[in-house]
Amino acid sequence: PIATSTPAANGGYIALAGNFAITVAYDAPTTSTGAVSVVDLNALAPVGTPMPAPDVRAATFATLGGTATIALGFPTRSVGTTEGVGQVELHAVDTAAGTVGATVTEMLSIPEADNDLLFGRALTAMTYNNQSILVVAANNVVYAYYKTLLYGDTRQK
Repeated sequence: PIATSTPAANGGYIALAGNFAITVAYDAPTTSTGAVSVVDLNALAPVGTPMPAPDVRAATFATLGGTATIALGFPTRSVGTTEGVGQVELHAVDTAAGTVGATVTEMLSIPEADNDLLFGRALTAMTYNNQSILVVAANNVVYAYYKTLLYGDTRQK
């Protein structure tokens, strides 16, 4: 499981997962060079090649559905023909091997949203009833994603 995570001073995010540090370098508004990197804390060396994440502006780490997960926020992403709706990508994290899945395990967005919703501009995870809930900020709105025994995936606004 993810031990701790915190915003980094340089405009990124860092989490400790087992013997690894997982870092997300955010894009500056004028670049598209965001990336996710893993560092082996025992060897003090990078693990593999950083995963490109152009336009990433937010990240959080949590155990969702029993899987260590990194959530990446892309608030300026267009969805279909609508500009600036935003999306959140979920990637599995193997805390034993220190790898982040390059394949998106789940993509979150708001269907039929208006322009400039900025979904994914901030992310966090919180715990309720021993379960993690992913919380996603948009422009003046916050969404919470969770599962219950009665309902599979639930999104509350």
